[in-house]
Amino acid sequence: MASLKKTLEAPIPRPLLWVGTPCLAILLIVVFVFLGFPYSKFIPFASQALERISGNEIRIGEIQPRLTLGGPGFSINEVSWAAEGQPPIEFDKLKIRPAWSTAWLRAEPAFVIDVTSPLLRVDGTVFLGEGPGFDGAISILDLELLPKSPNSPFSLTGAISATGQVALINGEPSGAVEFEATSGSASHRAVPIPLEYELIQGRIEMGGESWLSLHDLRLDGPLFSAAATGSISRPEGDLPAPIDIGVKVDVKNGPFRLILSGLGINLDAGGRASFNVGGTVQSPDLR
Repeated sequence: MASLKKTLEAPIPRPLLWVGTPCLAILLIVVFVFLGFPYSKFIPFASQALERISGNEIRIGEIQPRLTLGGPGFSINEVSWAAEGQPPIEFDKLKIRPAWSTAWLRAEPAFVIDVTSPLLRVDGTVFLGEGPGFDGAISILDLELLPKSPNSPFSLTGAISATGQVALINGEPSGAVEFEATSGSASHRAVPIPLEYELIQGRIEMGGESWLSLHDLRLDGPLFSAAATGSISRPEGDLPAPIDIGVKVDVKNGPFRLILSGLGINLDAGGRASFNVGGTVQSPDLR
């Protein structure tokens, strides 16, 4: 104890003082410059740069510097993003800082992002470079508010959360995502009524031989429960993507049994059946 007290009370060695004082002064200058820099003047240039990269309309309200335990970063407030022909998506706050990642050694910048908005929450790491990607979690609070193509055959409601890692390899998504959706409905223009669900969960893999593979997909709802496994192949040219998905259903609702029977699905006495969904994404075929 005495030696520790003696060490703490000893004067700072002069060589350390000579080196440490200038370094500390430089560090403080850098911090004050970082915190006091007029970033608001660069908002128009930042918006234009992001619009050129994304091809969408982007508006930024405010940029504020911030210091975190992970390093310096920025808080970008009141961000608006709008794809062509779609209503804008508003982000209350987007926090970003450089990530502690070996990706920088490969000349691939990596940034930790934290997005807050009425529509979604994002928390993860974005990787830039030849194969840009994302590793983290995303929660969409209302699927019905997501922008979609006017020609899309699907319509979704409810909330969904997903975790995984996805990257663009030669322009195609590659990776795996585990997801869970709650309290919503799914509809397709080829199905006469919306399919309400209490829970949908499963795992999606992208890339490889198939464009998209479904693993252990499970649905529970008031009308029926179902399990599915299969794949969606890559589209060839302008042709729609082919589907090959095996489905098992357990129907709880009498009128819905009649609807499935009218679609050619043979249910047993307990309301159970196994069938295959083929055809294409635009025009599925039940077999």
